Amino acid sequence: MLNIPAKNQITSNKSPDNNELKVHKRLNLRQFEEITPFNTYFQEEKPWPGYWGFSSNHIPSTSTINHPLQYNQTENLSISIPTHSKSGIEYSSFSDAWCKQLPHLSTVRTLWVQTSLSQDLFFSICKMPHLEKLYIQSSSLRSISAIVSLKHLTHLFLGHSPNIENLDSLYFLNSLRWLHLQSVPAATNLSFLEHLSRLKGLEIFGCPQNSDQYQLSSLFSLSNLFHLEWLTLEDVSLSRKELPALYSLKGLKYLYLPNKFSLKEVALLEYHLPKVRCELFRPISNPISEQSCTQCKRHSLVRLNGRGMPLLCLNCHPELIAKHKKLYETILTKINRLIANKPKD
Repeated sequence: MLNIPAKNQITSNKSPDNNELKVHKRLNLRQFEEITPFNTYFQEEKPWPGYWGFSSNHIPSTSTINHPLQYNQTENLSISIPTHSKSGIEYSSFSDAWCKQLPHLSTVRTLWVQTSLSQDLFFSICKMPHLEKLYIQSSSLRSISAIVSLKHLTHLFLGHSPNIENLDSLYFLNSLRWLHLQSVPAATNLSFLEHLSRLKGLEIFGCPQNSDQYQLSSLFSLSNLFHLEWLTLEDVSLSRKELPALYSLKGLKYLYLPNKFSLKEVALLEYHLPKVRCELFRPISNPISEQSCTQCKRHSLVRLNGRGMPLLCLNCHPELIAKHKKLYETILTKINRLIANKPKD
């Protein structure tokens, strides 16, 4: 147990027992080295933070325009419809113009919608003949059933959309490769994923202020995603019983999960996914740049892996951090010992 001052109390974890650490294969223990910056951890391919993250995919590669008359026949189109009167022209005039023109824009392959999307405008987008990538910042949509018409859609970002009733229509998007859902309550029912076997990237973001509102249904809906390489589940609530559903994702390369699982559960997940890059598989995180230690005033706070663990300072609490790393190593060692002593069939 780690003894921490009252303001930084760690929820202790009991030593793992044999019943809790039953496994069926051999675990190769990692050697614990000095802290490696997380950016360096992903140095080979630098995929972070996903296709629609803070990269050129998130920022349109073309100027954002308000009216179809401004469009210059490029493959990339970014639109923003004014929400108030502009030069004497009302919002409805801009919206109506786009609704009429979008179905005829056969050149467009990637579309960014930078303002809240209406149902009528969504219907028009779904008539675009060759659209491959669609970014929706937010919407007032109740139904996305028309999306089944986008047969060539490979990448979809669906932002803040609290009124969508269900995502069942995504089930029919056989060409979809990357799906990002952010603040979409309907995403808690994951059954629509069962048919998206060609999906390579899946990102589901809930609500940072109240992740309990985003209780994900059974993760076993992911079991058919044999080509999945990237999985992010952030600001959501997950049952500990659901973690074994991830064991079958053998093609996975990058995994981000909330830090809500015990060290034993994290160690078992690492065992089943030994080639996956996951921040939880490291005993401590990078120093958190946006926070400083209240004692030494340095930006040296790190997050310990494992449910209930606090932020600790590399300068002020080196002994406690070392004990935590030792605790995680001990759990891995016990898992290895159990496997070594397991009678062979």
